[in-house]
Amino acid sequence: MTENDIYVAIEAMLVRFTDVDVNNVLRAYPSQRVSLPNNNDYIIMTLLSAQRIDTPSASWTANDYTVSQDKRAIMQLDFFGTNADIRSNVILDLSRSSVLCDFLENYGILPLYADDVSNNTGVSGEKQYVERRTLQLHINYQTDVTVEADTFSAINLNIFETEL
Repeated sequence: MTENDIYVAIEAMLVRFTDVDVNNVLRAYPSQRVSLPNNNDYIIMTLLSAQRIDTPSASWTANDYTVSQDKRAIMQLDFFGTNADIRSNVILDLSRSSVLCDFLENYGILPLYADDVSNNTGVSGEKQYVERRTLQLHINYQTDVTVEADTFSAINLNIFETEL
């Protein structure tokens, strides 16, 4: 699973459960300028961190060697607009439910929990208040790396006896 895969899954979740248009669910790009929707009705996703949570496991076939690593990540979700409070609390309430688990399972993600919603309402460049609610969604997923492995299909043994 890649960072892009995580963004795709969380975007689909937000569109499904918050009624926000897919074009108004945005990825945060700290070093790039991104235009925000004019109506202040949008969600910004920011993948804050991803940590390994165990020792990787490995498996192999005749030609490939695969290493699997479990990871835990934090996705910050910033909800903007007049329904920011309602939408953020929908995700908060679903974060520990089978509904969200079942939905994200199709993407290979397990939601663990969400931190409480915080009110980060602020003033826009037009000197107007913009409703903003923020929560952090904690998720679990697995990454896999597969590389070619040198193998052999036959072996010749040279067995001989020795004296002890």
